[in-house]
Formats: sequence, C-alpha cells, structure tokens
Amino acid sequence: MNILILASTTKRGTSTKKMEEEAKQRGHTVTVLSYLDMYLWFNNKGGHHRVYHNGKRIHRGDFDVIIPRIGKDLRKGVEILIMLVYYLGMKSIITPEALSLVTNKWHTFSRLAQYGIMMPKTIKIDKAPYDLSEMVKWLGGYPIILKGETGSQGKGVVIMETETTAKMVVEDKVNSGISFTLQQFVNTSKTNRKRDIRVWVIDGKVIGAYTRFSGEDGDPRTNYSINKLGEPTELTEEEKNIAIKTAQAVGLQVAAIDLARCVDTAKTYVFEVNGNGSLKGFSKVTEIPLAEHIIDYTEKVAQGIVTQPLELPTFTESMEAYFEDLGEGNTETVACRITPTAKEYLHAFAEQHGYENISACMKSLLYNGSRYFAQNQLLQKQREDLTSTIEKQAVTIQEQKAEIQRLKDSLNSYKTAHSKQKREVQRLTTRQEQSFYMGDHYSQFEELIAELQWEYRETLPLVLAAYVLEVESDYLWQPNINKIVKRLKLIEA
Repeated sequence: MNILILASTTKRGTSTKKMEEEAKQRGHTVTVLSYLDMYLWFNNKGGHHRVYHNGKRIHRGDFDVIIPRIGKDLRKGVEILIMLVYYLGMKSIITPEALSLVTNKWHTFSRLAQYGIMMPKTIKIDKAPYDLSEMVKWLGGYPIILKGETGSQGKGVVIMETETTAKMVVEDKVNSGISFTLQQFVNTSKTNRKRDIRVWVIDGKVIGAYTRFSGEDGDPRTNYSINKLGEPTELTEEEKNIAIKTAQAVGLQVAAIDLARCVDTAKTYVFEVNGNGSLKGFSKVTEIPLAEHIIDYTEKVAQGIVTQPLELPTFTESMEAYFEDLGEGNTETVACRITPTAKEYLHAFAEQHGYENISACMKSLLYNGSRYFAQNQLLQKQREDLTSTIEKQAVTIQEQKAEIQRLKDSLNSYKTAHSKQKREVQRLTTRQEQSFYMGDHYSQFEELIAELQWEYRETLPLVLAAYVLEVESDYLWQPNINKIVKRLKLIEA
C-alpha cells in the first residue's frame, strides 16, 4: 500500500517519523510531500486538472491513501487535499470538509453549539460595532479569553483579567481588521497553573487521554510542546461520550480533542478540536502506541471497510443540562407567555422527546433553531442577489437586442447603398468600354475628315457639328456619311 503523508515540510518531525516507521514495519511504502511545494493546474476539460510537487506531476493512482498533517497555511493545505481527494480520487483518513471546519475556531464552536455539546460561551468579533461591557457580562465577567479564528499550539491566546486590558486589546484587534473570538473563562485549577485534557478519538473510540499543565512562569498555555508536562488521565464515561460526540459532530475520525474540567461547576467543557494533533506528548506520557492506531485506521480507509462519520441528529441531548450554568430561563416565566393550546402541545412535545419541562424544551428549540434562521437568512440573501442579477441580465439582454436591431438597420442601409454603387460602377464601366470603342475608330475619323475637307470645303464645320450630335446621342462611333449628309442638308435648308 502506498501512503502519502501530506505535511507542511518534507523534514520528518516526531509525529511523522512515528507513523512512517509504523507503516514501513507493516510493509507499506510511505512518501512525505509538502503541500507548500505544490501547485495546481486547472483545465476546462473534465478530468484534466493537475497537481504538481516541485515540478513533478502527481497522477491518479500514485497513492492509495493520504494522512493529512496540515499545520501552516491551512487554507492552501485544504485546497491541495480537495484536489487530491476529489479530482485524483485518493482516499484520506480526514476529509477536506472536516479539516476545513476544525481549522476555524468559530466554525468549530458553532458546530458544537448546534449539537448541544458543552463548550464555553463564545462571541465572534470583527469590524462590526460591539459593546464590550455587555459581552463581558454575558460571558460571566472577568477574566475572559481572546482567541484568533485560526492558530495552534496556543498561539494568539490572551487571558484578559481587567476592563482596561480587555478594552486595549479588543480595540487594537478591531482597528487592525482582525477577526477573533471572546470566550468565557473556565477555571480549571485552584492554583495559578492551568490544566486541560488531551483526548485522542480514532474511528469513534477513545484511545486514551492525558492531562497537560501550564508552566510556573504564568504562561496560561498548557501545550506539551511548550512545557513538556503531562500525566495519564482516566476519563469518566460522560467525558468519553463528550469526546466521541465532538469528533462525530465535526466529522473527524482521527481527532485530538481538548477538554477542561471546571473546578467551580464540576462540569467538563470542550476547548479545542484538532485535526493535526501531535503524537509526541500523548505517546510519551500515556505510553499508548498512537501511531499504531492511526495506521490501523489508515489501512481500513485504504481498503474501503470504514465509512465517514454520520451527522448527529439535531436533538440528541437533554439540552437543559447544558444551560444550568447560564443563569437563564425560568419555567414559570416561559410558560406564562404561551397560550393554553400551545402549552398543551409543548408539554406533549417535551415529554415525547425526553425534556424535563417546557423551559428546557423551548431553550433547545430556540438554541438549535437559530441555525435554521441563520440559514434562511443566508438563503434569502442569496435569492435576492440572484433575483437582482436576473433583472440586470434582462435589462442587458433588451439593450443588446436593441443594439442588434440598430446594427441590422445599418446593415440594410449599407446593402442598399452598396447595390446603388454597384449599379453606378456597372454604368460607368459600360460607358468606359464604349469610350474605348470610340477610340478604336480614331483613324477612321481622320480619313473621314480628309474626304469631307476636299468635298465640303468651307461647310465642313457644319458637317462636324452634325456628326458630334450623332455621337452624343448614341455614344457609339459608327460613321455614316449618308446620315451626316442628310443632316447637313437639313442644316443648309
């Protein structure tokens, strides 16, 4: 089996080495290519798109399966993966759609919220107006966390503990035109050293987990690549289910998921979802051969004996449990705004779908229904844009029809003028030919003049005048002495 490890560099890092060694031990061929050294060649003929790596073309069938290790320049990496999967027909252990989703934190959080998975409250900010005080209040007060839309290894993460700091940082980001998220702070430790749990989920199963710690220097990041700190961790059944459902919600069959246990609420939140997690820290701390599990799954994908994850149904959770910490909602308040008929219907609906009460049911419906509202707004905008485009095209078509008619009229005028000009040319040509014919008889004319000079003497001018009249009337040189003499006699008479 030919395996392609699609990485940001051809230099073998620890994770790449582990997977390459494991695959080669099983007799597979492994090639590491950098998507940063690739370019795409598009053709308007179907099936003729091409992918090149450092000038060498990659053909359909060169590789049986791809292991994406896309870190830098995520956008380009996903574009290359799309070409390899959908145009060259290669299989991948991670779909381009899932990888594209998890590389954007806002899209990831939006998907997790859609499926009712526990996560910190999150707000997205870009150039749009914002009310920082109201946002902080909704997020639960300071400290709050600022994160970029993309990034890994804790890059771009800022913990803001005061209003002054938050205002300065947020204004700087907004003025710079940088999109980012503000997130609820989840307290994971009673000390200054923070912690989170890295969980690996492969093919719908939890492989293992370990706790990561921040350093003693005050840096809140817990990445193993920074601190080299960790310890094996046992997950609860609920935490295992959260990790599995998270991977399923975002469409990843090979996922590194970061969980956080809140010491204030005793709840576990999903912090991050990674499609390119490092094997080094996990394998070293847990002593679990993670590369073996990844290659196991890679073989299954290549053989076609696994399928991509199915989406979760919309209402898979008892959603009320996930709203307890928001301090929102009151059964009586919600119920008093509902008519008796609607209330009866909602009671039946809530009972049928396993909700505790109407309040919990309404929260779930509103929470999940918001995505349909957003989709409807998008579809409405697309419909309006399309209608506007069609109307503009109709006006353009009418203008083009008018222009075509104008051109047709002009063409007819040109044709008429052309016909007249052709007739005139023909008339002039005929006359010129006749003139040439007259010229052929010039010698005859000289002979005639000599005879007339001898015979008519002083009356010769009259004879010539009569002759000229004859020529002008017929445009032909056909000397006829008798005819001329008759005219001459008429003139004399």
